[in-house]
Amino acid sequence: MKTCVFALFMLGCGPKTAAIGVAPSSPSSNVYLRDSFDTDPSSYLGRFLPSGVDDLDETNGMPLVCSKHVSWRFIDGGGVQYTESFRVSSAAGAKLGIPVVGSASVAHDASRTARVTYTLTGKMVGEIKDPDAFAACCKEQPDQCSDRYIGEFLQGTGEVSYASTASTDASGSGKAGAVSASASASSASEWTRAATFTNPVYFAFKLTPTPYTQAAVAVCPDWVDQPPAAPGRTYAVGSGGPARSEQAARDQAQNTARGALVRATGLTQDALLGGYPPLQVEAWCVTPTQADNGATKYTAKALAFTTDDAVATVRARAEAAREAAAELAAVAAAAASSAPADAPAAAALTAPSGSGDVARVRAAVGGEAFSSDKLLALESAAAGARLTASEVASILGDFAMSSDKLAALEMLADTVVDPANWHVIVAAFTFSGDKELARAMAP
Repeated sequence: MKTCVFALFMLGCGPKTAAIGVAPSSPSSNVYLRDSFDTDPSSYLGRFLPSGVDDLDETNGMPLVCSKHVSWRFIDGGGVQYTESFRVSSAAGAKLGIPVVGSASVAHDASRTARVTYTLTGKMVGEIKDPDAFAACCKEQPDQCSDRYIGEFLQGTGEVSYASTASTDASGSGKAGAVSASASASSASEWTRAATFTNPVYFAFKLTPTPYTQAAVAVCPDWVDQPPAAPGRTYAVGSGGPARSEQAARDQAQNTARGALVRATGLTQDALLGGYPPLQVEAWCVTPTQADNGATKYTAKALAFTTDDAVATVRARAEAAREAAAELAAVAAAAASSAPADAPAAAALTAPSGSGDVARVRAAVGGEAFSSDKLLALESAAAGARLTASEVASILGDFAMSSDKLAALEMLADTVVDPANWHVIVAAFTFSGDKELARAMAP
């Protein structure tokens, strides 16, 4: 008959033992019982673990690029005996038959714990022999590090058991059930043995914080503080977050990069009559951080550039728009001077506006970083404005998302003084569905 060391994950491998006077201590927050006991877990050492997850075993570890900087060495355990309480993942707990310990007062507090009485024969300990190379790896590739990794394995012989009481079984049969908050390990009347390991095996692992993440040091590349220079291009950096999602942080960073590029290129509000220069994002740096409430927040940096040719095109368009506005104003003035005495008001109403209103509106919109704030600024600035279709199209170019452009057009529709040119506004949209919605807003 096989002994319990060959049946590590069979519930009831040994009998229930009488209660002892000392309960295990509170479970260590960074020590977990392994999913499988064996004699060589080295392939898991140095693997990074996902942030904000507590239900962990070594199979959750991710062998990322920066894991290559973590090596290991063996340290003799000296045969010291311990009795400790370890955390147990759902997978390991299911194999061992260890029930969940739940707290009725704290909804998110539901975990498995186990008492481990063991003789420590050795430890496999992770080492970072070149800390600078590790730091550089996490700094240059922040997505290849997390805030913690598997840094140590414990080796030894011993026994795994869990607390059980007759009162925890709803049927009253006396079988072990889920241990409630009122019947915790410290007040348990007996222990049930889940596994025995009589030969030295690696049975638990420890989490090690990664010192180069979670704002311990800057993990983004140097371009965050010093944008590069290149012939024919202008670079700028935009920032976004903290945000609930990575995409939201990226969108915010791209929006702020657009404003930073305008300032870096020296484009004035008059020049922006020709629209914003096209923006291209060359690199990203996204950093997850854990808030006090346990939620993961994201911050993002965007390295963006525009070309000198694109800036020149914007300036040329703005100059053409000013010349067109001047010609229209001259035509309107001539028409007004030759019209009957009772017609000046009508002539003035049909003349398109100059650039004064559009400059004011675009200045208000361009002063905001986020789309929601841009729309609020537009709603206020557009009150009483008189704009041509081409000027409205230039304002729509200040919004990146189609939904924001449509919302902006809805606010601006009544300000258009030349609705016959509505096709210019429709051309500001890319997708056919958006174009149809824009056409439907025409006065």
